[in-house]
Amino acid sequence: MSRPTATPDRRRAGKAQTRDRLLHAAIDVLIEEGYPGFSMNKVAKRAGIAQPSFYAHFENTDQLLDALADDLLLQYLKPIQQSVLGVVKQLQQADARPLLERLFLMAFAVVKSQQALVRMVWAEREQPVSHFGGRLRDLFQQIKASWAQVLVDIGLVPDSPANQLRLQLFMDGAFALFECYAGLWMDGRYDNEQALAAALTDYVLHFWRDEISVFFAAQTAHN
Repeated sequence: MSRPTATPDRRRAGKAQTRDRLLHAAIDVLIEEGYPGFSMNKVAKRAGIAQPSFYAHFENTDQLLDALADDLLLQYLKPIQQSVLGVVKQLQQADARPLLERLFLMAFAVVKSQQALVRMVWAEREQPVSHFGGRLRDLFQQIKASWAQVLVDIGLVPDSPANQLRLQLFMDGAFALFECYAGLWMDGRYDNEQALAAALTDYVLHFWRDEISVFFAAQTAHN
């Protein structure tokens, strides 16, 4: 009696599961050994798959790392942005502070749950000759540009060349300040994420105070 063959759906599901195992294994290897100790052999072994199976999903380790960066972007950033876009136009001005603090607390929660990964990413990003470091630098620029686009999409900042520099300055400042606070929190200088989120919220509200007043005035008039 012949064994039943796998259906296309099962094959796709199995391939997706193997890909996820490789991505999770890649994170583990990066955390434990850093990029210099990263290799296809180590990832395949950690994932529990045969080395030839690695090449059914990725041509090389650089392609795997590119996929990992994209996966982290989709997993952590896009859901938060979609949530913001879904609720912000229903807000009153008094709701702006609680929303911002909640967003920063969500970011601190990611850092709290992935401290080893965060430290590795920040360290590798500063390595000028690392392919992965270069990919991470590009990823951080994409993240900043993506959040800048959110401000444009909700109507807080007009989409014009004159605003591009101000948006860039704000994003660089906000990310630098968050990373500073998050790093000090991981080092034990601070233990109150709520206070840090409040300080970051103060920065945002102060930087955009004029635009926020105009934005909510227009929202009120429209409603």
